[in-house]
Amino acid sequence: AKSNAHIASLGVVKAQEQVKLDTATAYFNVLQSRNLVAVNQQTVDSLAEHFKNVQAQYEVGIIAKSDVLRSDVELANAQQNLTKAQNTYDLAVANFNNVTGMPLELQHVMKEELAHVKYEMSLEDSIKMALEKRPEIAQSQDTIDIAKTGIAIADSGRLPTVAVSAVDGLSGSEFPGKNNNWSIGVSANWNLFDAGVTNAKVKSAKASVDKAEFGDAQLRSGIELEVRQAYLSMKEAEARIE
Repeated sequence: AKSNAHIASLGVVKAQEQVKLDTATAYFNVLQSRNLVAVNQQTVDSLAEHFKNVQAQYEVGIIAKSDVLRSDVELANAQQNLTKAQNTYDLAVANFNNVTGMPLELQHVMKEELAHVKYEMSLEDSIKMALEKRPEIAQSQDTIDIAKTGIAIADSGRLPTVAVSAVDGLSGSEFPGKNNNWSIGVSANWNLFDAGVTNAKVKSAKASVDKAEFGDAQLRSGIELEVRQAYLSMKEAEARIE
């Protein structure tokens, strides 16, 4: 029961960490989408100015009509991209509000800007830290401990059961009675043959331990894979920044 309680408390820690991650991700998504709106707005302004120049050149006969049409199409596409970027920003803000428990329509003034802070830890150290810090690992260890306790519980069927009883009472012709009567008894019961029930329970409990240990190994492999994927994705992003 104590191990199950510890597993539950670790579940709360895991949920808190997930909320922090979701909030940070939503926050930076707002910053990113806000920057994309600014970039697309600059593109629209630049192409609008370019379109004016192209029209002026066409009117004096310097360029062909097709150049005007091409510039017009480029400006129209840029305006569509600006609309998409604005919609993406609005959705990012709504998602941030949803994650943080605020009204979806609420607008915010984000004080931070997107900035690159180089990650110095190696992949091996990152994996080691994950295997030490992730609450799922501690939960898995508790599950193994519970399974091992189950072996001892199952094996207890081979042991005798002991019962102790005590009785104290009053008797007599008048209530509540003046004669004190008491007795104490001890009884033991030992089942010497149970048709293999205890052995079957022990085997089942040992199988549960094997299953828990196998699950722990799979969990550790999965966490290592997650760290590798995140680490390589981060290095790829750093390369794109440069």
